[in-house]
Amino acid sequence: MGGCQSNTRTPARDLSEYTMNIQYCGGCSYRPKAVFVQKDIKKHFGGKVNVVFDRDSSLTGNFEITITDKKTGKSQLLHSKKNGDGFVKKETIDDFREKVQKFCSS
Repeated sequence: MGGCQSNTRTPARDLSEYTMNIQYCGGCSYRPKAVFVQKDIKKHFGGKVNVVFDRDSSLTGNFEITITDKKTGKSQLLHSKKNGDGFVKKETIDDFREKVQKFCSS
């Protein structure tokens, strides 16, 4: 009578071409800012870009966004709060998206 069935789920395969890493200060309440970027990128690039978070465990002030081409290994720092870019906001998201598109087209 029947066999064993596992209730564990197999994670969905990541078919994205690019990985975007958002490194943010964990003690600075920057997660909502990272989620804002993640949602926008998912909306505009779908499954082409996989966004992952890298939460710093201490107060660093970081909000750095890097994108990597999974096929070639080429990567680029797209945004850096520490280098004077501030945060990606509603007012600057179009410019940020253009940087992502340019990287993905190169």
